[in-house]
Amino acid sequence: MADSIERRCFERINRTFEGTYAVEDEEEGQFSCVNISGEGAMVSADRQLPEKKTLQLQLVSVQTRNPVTLTAQIVWQKQAHTGKWHAGLRFEPSRLLSLWPFIEKPAVEEE
Repeated sequence: MADSIERRCFERINRTFEGTYAVEDEEEGQFSCVNISGEGAMVSADRQLPEKKTLQLQLVSVQTRNPVTLTAQIVWQKQAHTGKWHAGLRFEPSRLLSLWPFIEKPAVEEE
């Protein structure tokens, strides 16, 4: 099998954290982040995300005091064999500094 083409300009960081989305103040839902970069994220959700809509995201992490709010568009999505939906999101516009708490590696405690 050929290697997949890397389409992100920024490195993918594997971090697990939760988030919520809202669509034009109508539909709401939850997701888990699979990986994140400065431009976007891959998320997993129990149901298909609304297509051709702008998503208002709230990203939550133990590393942040308050949720980080971002706007994103769905680039792709497909249903996994587990029944979950995986989606690729593109942040609009890229907001590297607001994502820093999610990509910074946690400090390792010395013994």
